[in-house]
Amino acid sequence: MRPNVARVALPVPLDKQFDYLVPAHLFPVVGGRVSVPFGPKTLVGIVMQFSHESEFPIDKLKPIKAALDTAPVWSKPLFDLISWCSLYYQHPLGDTLSNALPAALRKGKPAEFAATVEWQITEAGKTQLMSGFGRAVKQAKVMHMLESGPCSHQLFIDSDVSTSVLKTLTEKGWITSIERQTQQTQWPEAICNDPVDLRLNAEQAVAIASVNSQTEFGCYLLEGVTGSGKTEVYLQMIKPILERGQQALVLVPEIGLTPQTINRFRKRFNVPIEVIHSVLMTLSGSTRG
Repeated sequence: MRPNVARVALPVPLDKQFDYLVPAHLFPVVGGRVSVPFGPKTLVGIVMQFSHESEFPIDKLKPIKAALDTAPVWSKPLFDLISWCSLYYQHPLGDTLSNALPAALRKGKPAEFAATVEWQITEAGKTQLMSGFGRAVKQAKVMHMLESGPCSHQLFIDSDVSTSVLKTLTEKGWITSIERQTQQTQWPEAICNDPVDLRLNAEQAVAIASVNSQTEFGCYLLEGVTGSGKTEVYLQMIKPILERGQQALVLVPEIGLTPQTINRFRKRFNVPIEVIHSVLMTLSGSTRG
């Protein structure tokens, strides 16, 4: 017999879960989102488990309005981590799970990849390439980047190209934007892009060996003047982590340093590299608008 009660964690300041009836036409999943009534509001919660029973009379339970997912929104290791955070920080599970969701998913939007923006050169733009761009150096930079094929909007951001330049070229009819549905990136077999065999100095070698030999959590301070090779130390410390199929988070002290840092990492590692910062949010929004 199919369970007719779903226990749901909701984004409310109460450390408890709530029982709802599962209508016959809905098929929610554990770890997936559901839309449910809560007082005068409709909230998006996470199904924690199913049951045939409830501590409340079945005829008093409200039904789920909609099942928003056909699969859990998190993998089990990530779900376990979020649940652990709820316990460790003594914060209600429903609120913790909600805060771990992207804003669009918290509002009930589909859990699918958003479309990405790509730019490509037009026929008029190809004609203009032969004529040149005079003193419009930044416009020339964009046009020559597109000469060999479409480029993602992210690539222009990483290359320090402002949206005003893209807007100007669009108004001139030389480039145009297209949206593509993002596909899940497959993890490559080869992690490194055949980097040059760099010789480490004694200090670099000691730093890398010290960190990579650590088997438990540890904190280190790497001190060095500009140009002393700190980034190379970071790269070589990250390599074995990526080879194990794990991820690394790199914090950059200034947004202005992001393009050169990302370029260095992309030249070294053949893995997906994502960037997030406040200016990126603004640029992406203004371009789509």
